[in-house]
Amino acid sequence: MSNATAISPTRHPRYRREKAEVACVLTQRDLDILRLSESFRLLTSEHIQLLVPGSDQNILRRLQVLFHAGYLDRVRPRYVKGGGSAKMIYALANKGAYVLQKEGLIEKRSKTDRSAGNRELHGPFVRHRLMVSHIRALLTAACSTRPDLQFLSWREGREIQDTVEVLLPNKYADVPVAADGFFSLREAKGRMHLFLEADTGSMQIQRFTLKLKAYAAYWRAKKHTNKFGIRFFRVLTVTTSATRKQNLVSAAAAEDDVRALGRMFLFADESALSLSSPERVLGSIWTTAAGEDASLILGSDAESRNNNNLKTEVTKK
Repeated sequence: MSNATAISPTRHPRYRREKAEVACVLTQRDLDILRLSESFRLLTSEHIQLLVPGSDQNILRRLQVLFHAGYLDRVRPRYVKGGGSAKMIYALANKGAYVLQKEGLIEKRSKTDRSAGNRELHGPFVRHRLMVSHIRALLTAACSTRPDLQFLSWREGREIQDTVEVLLPNKYADVPVAADGFFSLREAKGRMHLFLEADTGSMQIQRFTLKLKAYAAYWRAKKHTNKFGIRFFRVLTVTTSATRKQNLVSAAAAEDDVRALGRMFLFADESALSLSSPERVLGSIWTTAAGEDASLILGSDAESRNNNNLKTEVTKK
């Protein structure tokens, strides 16, 4: 259009779009960025650089164009771990959602006003959502470097939520099983299914332990087989620090029903999960609920031992 302008190399406002219309011819890479933004909900520029091919500078320039052209929103950070300047946070805008629907990349555009919702995001939600995106991005990148490993699927939200009856001190009660994500991997030995818990440290230890007890009860009731059609699963918990991780492990080990399934529950702190070394998420950074360090998600004898132990434990019950 005649009144469209190109983005110049001069400095632009970080959270205010150009007043003039910005020229933007969408490329396949742009569509990939928009699709990632829709799927992940919130991503930093670093996450996008990790997941989208191309030089870091070129991707940053395209993100700037996509923002000023109205396809992406920038979310003002209200939380910066360790202080300092935050990386830019991106979310899909209404205009971007329309393009994805038009291109057939999403089945149905939600009636929700995405742009209005993006403006209302608050600090705790942003912190938690970025933690989930960070772990998912690392898993995606790590699997892409392994020819023997495939990231099959990622699901979240209401479709993976369930409830299970849990024995409390004085009664039985229905407790939610509502993970932050549920994903599947495939290697030579077969498929693995994992629930993700992203713990930002705001939840009381007792309440978090109840979540773990719910997973243990879920396993014993075989509700995972009924809902997901799977035989085994693991629960990954990523938390904010080594101290918090140890507190969660100790609390889990104090619960007999959780400790009995110790290798089903794995814990790590986010300092071990760096974008510069995404493969570490598949490495020996995990601690089990039984207190065993240097555990792996997959690809080791520990995995087969875990499955055998779970079979034995269920048989005993």
